[in-house]
Amino acid sequence: MNKIAIISKTLTILLFTSLGVATLLLLIVMVNKIEEKTSRLAPSEKQTSVNYFGSIKEEMPRFPGCEQIPDARERNQCAQQKMLEYFYKEFTYPATAREQGMTGTVVVRFYIDEKGNVKSPESLRGVGGGFEEEVVRVIKTMNDLPERWIPGKQRGRSVKVYYTLPVKVHLK
Repeated sequence: MNKIAIISKTLTILLFTSLGVATLLLLIVMVNKIEEKTSRLAPSEKQTSVNYFGSIKEEMPRFPGCEQIPDARERNQCAQQKMLEYFYKEFTYPATAREQGMTGTVVVRFYIDEKGNVKSPESLRGVGGGFEEEVVRVIKTMNDLPERWIPGKQRGRSVKVYYTLPVKVHLK
């Protein structure tokens, strides 16, 4: 009985292993065929970003104003600095929060679309006192700027990318 049980378990393991390998090979073949078909499409027929929507890309979106800087790292730091300067210039401390001496951090999330527009800003974490509404308002005003954000890129194409921004608010 023991030998039969061992043989049965071994055959079961081999069967599942071979099915797993076969499934994996089938998936690889399917992905390769899809990539072949996509690469043969005319540029206007290719999907631009639907498959790449997320929060990490080869090139993350940047606030405008630093495109003249050749070094990518310095350009990103400059863009972050300009975004914060803009944000705090536009931010109005809510009266309720000012009266109560409230401070804290609001975390807001939005995405930058393929054209550099700010879309769907929402507060993920707040402190009350009207801070969340004010932060979302300021984020929405970024679409009124003369220059749009520089969109994120994946494989050389502009794509939608989520952007999460923690905003520290305190009285001066």
